Amino acid sequence: MVLDFKFLSEEEIICILKTQVPDEKIHKLDYKQILNSAKEIQDNYVIKIEDKTLKINKISGEVLYVGYVENYTFINIEDINSTLINHGIEFEDFYDLDTRLLESDSSLEYHDYRIDFCILSKTKLGSTYEYILEVRNSLWDGGYTFIRLPEGVTMPQVIHMAENPNILRISGENLTDFTIRLHLTNYADNRILNSNNLIIKGLTDVEAPYYETNTLNVKLLYSDGTPVVNGEFKITMDNKDSDIFETNAAGETELIIPSANPGVYTAIITATKDNLTAKRTILVTRTKANIQFSIDDSKTYIKGAINKATLNFDVTNINKEQLENLQITISNDTIGVSIANIENGKAEFYFSLRGYYKDTVPLNITINESEYTNIINSSITLNCDYFYAYNYDELEDECENSLGADLIRLKTGSSYDYTNDGIDMISIDRDITIEGEKTGNGWSTLYGKGNGFFTVKKDATLQVKGIKFYKCNPAIYQDKNSSLYIEGCLFEEGDNEKHAWMGSCVYTDTSPECKNNKKLFNTIVKNSYFYNNVGSCFSHGGQLNIDGCYFLKDSLNSLYQPEPQIVSQQYGDCSIRNSYICIDTGNDISSSNKSYAKTVFWCGKFAAVNGKTGLNMAADNSTNLFTSHYNNIAYTYTKYYYPHSGINANLVASPIKGYERKAASHAVEGHYWAWKDGIQLTRVSWGTDNTNNKLSIKIPTSGGYY
Repeated sequence: MVLDFKFLSEEEIICILKTQVPDEKIHKLDYKQILNSAKEIQDNYVIKIEDKTLKINKISGEVLYVGYVENYTFINIEDINSTLINHGIEFEDFYDLDTRLLESDSSLEYHDYRIDFCILSKTKLGSTYEYILEVRNSLWDGGYTFIRLPEGVTMPQVIHMAENPNILRISGENLTDFTIRLHLTNYADNRILNSNNLIIKGLTDVEAPYYETNTLNVKLLYSDGTPVVNGEFKITMDNKDSDIFETNAAGETELIIPSANPGVYTAIITATKDNLTAKRTILVTRTKANIQFSIDDSKTYIKGAINKATLNFDVTNINKEQLENLQITISNDTIGVSIANIENGKAEFYFSLRGYYKDTVPLNITINESEYTNIINSSITLNCDYFYAYNYDELEDECENSLGADLIRLKTGSSYDYTNDGIDMISIDRDITIEGEKTGNGWSTLYGKGNGFFTVKKDATLQVKGIKFYKCNPAIYQDKNSSLYIEGCLFEEGDNEKHAWMGSCVYTDTSPECKNNKKLFNTIVKNSYFYNNVGSCFSHGGQLNIDGCYFLKDSLNSLYQPEPQIVSQQYGDCSIRNSYICIDTGNDISSSNKSYAKTVFWCGKFAAVNGKTGLNMAADNSTNLFTSHYNNIAYTYTKYYYPHSGINANLVASPIKGYERKAASHAVEGHYWAWKDGIQLTRVSWGTDNTNNKLSIKIPTSGGYY
């Protein structure tokens, strides 16, 4: 809201003016005269009261200056200028003097009118006006510009008085008034208080990192330009005095501006010679350091692992202590954020590449601003590669390393033979994928030597792809609440003597605790081969899904009573689909009963295989193995001795003619015989077995995933 002086009340006018007019005169003022004399000039009202000319801000009502003061001295304004000059406040400004503010009638002559720090006199001779302007301000450097002249008036004549550089003589035809702009700066040569006829040349503001100094080449002269020989300079900065710098025969010397903690300082430069003294100030800026760091970018960081890296900081000019505990943020849109502190000129940090498998990783480095250092935002790119295990020890160490890779690659031809280190199996307590190399010349083989290989712990997931498990006991053990994914693998001649050959490839707990929680275990098996594993390949109490796999037993030694070929499903659900299942031991006759050993699966009462519970499969041809939804192919041909039911004879299980691709059997809990699914049982001596259209499964000699 803009103050409208003409609508102010008498009380408001008194409130504004009472600091300028004695109280005893307030009641004698003619307020009508005051209102009539108020002139609106730019952002101010200008009024005359008795011998005073007042300028009042239209918005705030603040009295900005008093026009004429009798016997005025300049001590106050010069004190302010001394502060600016001698304490290094960086100052540059412009002051506009409008002569219209001095009078209501522009034709009047006047003498020694004061406006702020200026003294102005005006005389008129005919149509020519002459002004004497005295600028009593040490910050005026003599510069001026006319920014307003009466309409039609040309640039006036200006004489800078030689006897007093603070006085301008201004004259011009019809120059009834004008506005002149004066340049004010604390670098006004020869206008500094207490300079005492010494002149300092060559001073400039300086800037440098806080740990550096600056050198200024300066010259000390007398006022007539003569060099001052053996003059002395002293620098006062941050309340500290420097050593003395002495001038040479040319009046020259080098000033060393000292280093200082980051900040902006005023340095007082004092020059003396005999009883003469000159003081000048300069602005000294000491900037914070830009930290320089490096990282070993030749090092290869591990994909899928939690990696450790070290930033090395250049402390050539910086004290290591000044970097202590300075926080660093390392971030990436994919891998998240890590935090580190600088200690002893280094910052060690960990960054996670879990699930990250690109060949390079960009890292954004942010170093917080400190008392001595600027904020740093930088980026680096690091090279990444997979972790390759070349032997059993490296595989075990990486799997059991909490910071280790979540993707481990094996090499074809490397030896991964089980090594007895007092621990039965390699423990998997985090999500890990292990891949075998695909060369077309063999497998990446884990040789168990009759020992177990992996235990998958609670809440962990193990994925194995393109690997051969050979003679493992068992290959993999699953704890409760674990997950297992198998793809493109070969399990050969595994067993599980510790659990009566249940689950020679994968074994899970089948205790009653699993009965009401089929999600305790999750196992998915795809496109894998199972060859001559003793007993069942899987013993399971949870979710087991088998898809596109090949199961082959062609050795009597792999048939172990009472374990089926594929799975003993005590609890939970099992799905077998798109798979080839073959038991073909030829004409060799087992001397012991193999009635269950020739079955495809055994199912608990409340468990389910391919959507049917054990209670619903207590009959011949009652499974869903061969429906179009599951689409499996099975062939059975084996001979064994059967010592029960008064038979006591060698039996042969073979396909019913026409069912050579749907020939299997199964067993369920509560029944002590196997149910036939497309097979016939006859005595060997009868010679009625079916040997037509045998199923051939070829076990690959090479495999791999990557």
